[in-house]
Amino acid sequence: HRFEPLDYFRGFIIMVMVITEHAGNGNRWDFIHHVDWNGFHFIDWIFAALIICMGFAMVFSLARIDKFDKSFFKKVLIRGLGLIGIGLLLSFFSNLFENLSNGLGSESFINALDNLRLYGVLQRLGFVYLVSAFIIILTKKKCRTILIVATSILLAYIFILGFGHGYEFSTNNIIYMFDNADLSNWSIGIRTFSSISLLSSLFASFQLLLSAKDCV
Repeated sequence: HRFEPLDYFRGFIIMVMVITEHAGNGNRWDFIHHVDWNGFHFIDWIFAALIICMGFAMVFSLARIDKFDKSFFKKVLIRGLGLIGIGLLLSFFSNLFENLSNGLGSESFINALDNLRLYGVLQRLGFVYLVSAFIIILTKKKCRTILIVATSILLAYIFILGFGHGYEFSTNNIIYMFDNADLSNWSIGIRTFSSISLLSSLFASFQLLLSAKDCV
């Protein structure tokens, strides 16, 4: 049986995302623009809502999984790595088609790789899902233990921000420094990051564990 409120909520989020992406480049409403720094608009809640949906869904998807067995790896790895892979492919082909339309010709493929978006929404969702699923099984789905781990992650993130100038709008911000690290040694030249940070996925993991803590 479907948990219909969750389906309705996910449908609403997808609808808002479609409206945001296709509202045009002219006079757009402020509430569907991400805030540059302090404060938030309506659209800034969407990723958090996706995380909450994923957490609620994990209550059902992991209900019959209690250990690291074949069913766990089949379900969790396929979903998590699938999200990451689809996100990377979407980023690559989006760049490739844009390059081709701009007449880059033979350079289109290399340019698409160089500008691959590592930390897109789907990639971050997949990463957070994998981390949280492993934590849930490691803690044997005990709510108190999950809450302790989630709180520890939140405190660690606050500590990192506090001592790493994480609240400053500057190049000294640890998230900015982390996301703009030198990746020139990577074999295929993937080095473009987005404002969706791998480091800030710590907070997203806290949100997901808080939402999925009823996996008992």
